[in-house]
Amino acid sequence: MLLSQLYATKNEISESTGDGLDYFREDVGLNTFNYNWILHWPSWMDRTAYNATNWYRTGEQFYYYHQQILASKSGIILGKGIGTGIGNPLTSLRDPAYYVVLDWITTFVQEFKKHNLPPYTKEELSFDGIKIDEFTVNDTETYFDYFVIDASKGLEPWKKGYKVRQKRLNHTPIQVRLNITNSNDEDKGALIRIFIGPFHHHSGITFDMSRQMFYELDRFPNTLKVGENIITRNEDDFTSLVDDDLNDRSSHLSKLSGCGLPRRLAVPQGKKDGLVLLMYAMISPFPEFPESLTWTTDAEVQRLCEQNMFLDNRAMGFPFDRLVTNHKHWSSDNHETTNITIYHRD
Repeated sequence: MLLSQLYATKNEISESTGDGLDYFREDVGLNTFNYNWILHWPSWMDRTAYNATNWYRTGEQFYYYHQQILASKSGIILGKGIGTGIGNPLTSLRDPAYYVVLDWITTFVQEFKKHNLPPYTKEELSFDGIKIDEFTVNDTETYFDYFVIDASKGLEPWKKGYKVRQKRLNHTPIQVRLNITNSNDEDKGALIRIFIGPFHHHSGITFDMSRQMFYELDRFPNTLKVGENIITRNEDDFTSLVDDDLNDRSSHLSKLSGCGLPRRLAVPQGKKDGLVLLMYAMISPFPEFPESLTWTTDAEVQRLCEQNMFLDNRAMGFPFDRLVTNHKHWSSDNHETTNITIYHRD
């Protein structure tokens, strides 16, 4: 049986609440991600009572997950040119009031860090002998297309098939390229992070405000050989994103099913004349991880709700998680930015 999705109010994306954000809030893949994240990290779970010894940095996980969702939404708000502004985890992202709660949570943590943790020093943000010579990314184009989604997962026993037709945001593929020089006399283990967010001068936004609107697209280890290193990352390689195949009834058995930001939402809806955002890349020494954890080059990053992750001793969201008082510390050779222009076609 094929059904057309009705949104919480009206059935047209552009008319439902008037803010143009319904394609994000009502996205089935995104809400599945939220539901699965809460299943992995239930609020009632007592790690001592349940002997959950493999839970690591759970409080920080809780904050970082919600901060990334809010940052993703902030990019859409900027693209729309509008101001910034619960119960069921399967549908909570559809409620505009839910984002007020997220804003309160993330602001609380940010204020705590601002008043209790010092800004990162130049030494903490540097990587001696490592220089990003070039960082490039292709422009992309967003568009809406129709997806037919298997909605039978919520029904027991799956004797009848129900499918829903939904209009969802998509975009042309992104590819990033890094040209890196290692001038040390030995190979270096490195952890490379790639973020996307707004320019701090966009609509009067300060740098301290804009840093909280950056969200992570990719985080991966790499051994930098002495001399020149060229790294190309296709969008399919981005470790914070997943393909949300909601038509495979067996996909609920996969540990990565619905466990990451849908790849389609890697960038916000663009503009006809182009929405310009900032891509940021940083290279840090790696490994710096707890003795109980190990890593290999083919390991999988934790997509915010699994157990194994490319973790070092730095905070999630590093280096955007703390107040910045000296911008010169961000100009080290191991940092680089580039523009990405996002167009939109009707």
